[in-house]
Amino acid sequence: MNYLSSLFTCVWLAISFSARAQSQTQRLIPFQGRLTDRSGKAFPDGVRVVQFQVYSDAAGAQAAWAGEVHRVTVNNGLVNVVLGTKNPLPRDRANQPDKSFFDQPLYLQITPDANDDNQITEIDPPLLPRQALVPVIFAQDADSARKLQGYDWSVLFGTNSPALGKIAGSRILDGTVTASQIAPGTITGDRIAQGSILGMNLADGSVLPVKLAPRVVGVSEAFAGSITTAGISAVPGLSVTIPTTGRPVFVGLQGAPGQNSDMKSAANEARIHFLRDGRKLSAQVLSYVGYSPSSSFWFIDSNAPVSPRTTYSLSVENNGTSVGLSAIQLVAYEL
Repeated sequence: MNYLSSLFTCVWLAISFSARAQSQTQRLIPFQGRLTDRSGKAFPDGVRVVQFQVYSDAAGAQAAWAGEVHRVTVNNGLVNVVLGTKNPLPRDRANQPDKSFFDQPLYLQITPDANDDNQITEIDPPLLPRQALVPVIFAQDADSARKLQGYDWSVLFGTNSPALGKIAGSRILDGTVTASQIAPGTITGDRIAQGSILGMNLADGSVLPVKLAPRVVGVSEAFAGSITTAGISAVPGLSVTIPTTGRPVFVGLQGAPGQNSDMKSAANEARIHFLRDGRKLSAQVLSYVGYSPSSSFWFIDSNAPVSPRTTYSLSVENNGTSVGLSAIQLVAYEL
C-alpha cells in the first residue's frame, strides 16, 4: 500500500529532553510517536525510513538542526528513536552563541518515506504541523551549566576554570572575610604580600607570641687560629646562610659557648669585614693593643634582600702581619 504524506498524521505520544547528557557536547532526545493515516489507521508493521529535523519556528524554511535519517521499526504504528545519536544536537544557538540552543521555541519536523523507495527525497513531504518541543528540562540543565563551566569566569578568576583561578583582593568587600571563616594554617607567610599588613590593621591583642614563627638564627662553626695576609682573606668556617624577607639583619661575632674567645692584631690598621653574598658591608678596625672582645664587632644590614638564601661571611684585612682569633663564631638573624 502506497501511503502519501498528505494522508499521514503523527499522534504525539512522548518526546522529552535528556537532562543527563552523556558528555558536554552530546544531547539526546528520546522520541516516541504513532504514525497513522487521516482515518486513524496505523502504519503497517515493518521497517520504514524517517527523517527528523528541528526548526526554530513552526513554518520557517531554515532548519536549526539539519537532522538525521533513521530506519525505524513500526509496530502497530508506534516508532521509537533517540535523536542526536547520528548528528549531534547543537549546544548553542547559531546566531547567538552565548545562549542555549534549547532555551528557545523549537519544532520537530518528521518526514517519512512516502513512496517506499527507502530514502528521503523532495517527493516525500513532511508531516504537518510540526511538533512543538517544550525545552524545560534542557533549558534548566543549560542554565545550570552556564552558571559554572559554560560561562566565561576569567573576569573574576583570571582564568575560565574556577578550580584553578584566584579572586583578586579588589573584588572582596571590606569586612566580608572574618577570622572565623579562615581555617587555621591556610594563610602562610608566603601568601602575604610585603607591606600589605600594617600595625594599624592588627587589632590590639590579636597577635600573641605563641602565634609568631621562631626567628631564624644562623650560627657558624667556631674558628680559632691566626691569619697572616697582606690584603683581604676570608676566615674559614665563619659563614652562615639564612632566608631574608627584607627586614634588617643583625650580623656579628660571638665567642663559642663554654670557651675563652678573643681577637688581636699584631699590627695597627687590621680590619674586620662583614660581607653579604661576597660583597663588603662594613670595615671595622681591630685594635693591636691588647685583646678585643668578639662581641664588639657587629653590623646591621638595613638593606637585606628578599631571598630564600642570603649568605653572610667574615674576612680580615691586614698589612702582612697576623690576626689572631680564638673560639669565634659568626651570627646572623633578622630583627
